[in-house]
Amino acid sequence: MDEDYGAATFAEFAANRLGVEFDAADFSRADFTEAEKTARDKALRMVPTQIQEAMDENLSADVDRKDWNWQAMANQVNSRWGLKTTDRQLKQIGREELPSF
Repeated sequence: MDEDYGAATFAEFAANRLGVEFDAADFSRADFTEAEKTARDKALRMVPTQIQEAMDENLSADVDRKDWNWQAMANQVNSRWGLKTTDRQLKQIGREELPSF
């Protein structure tokens, strides 16, 4: 059995669950508590980047406001973080306030 099997399996699980890429090396020689903390910390650090990427894709500043895809933005944040927002709610928040929300 490969000595990195446990770490690689946890990396795959965490990546699927949190939507962030992990390597087995991120979790080698870590017990479950340490591995969980490492995964959560990295996922939390990635949230601003993921939000900005979603905004660039669906609410691009280079595109006219009427062409923004609020429904796609709502679907993306709902599926990634298990939220239940609607395009209407996100519109009320506004593009500028969305990252802090």
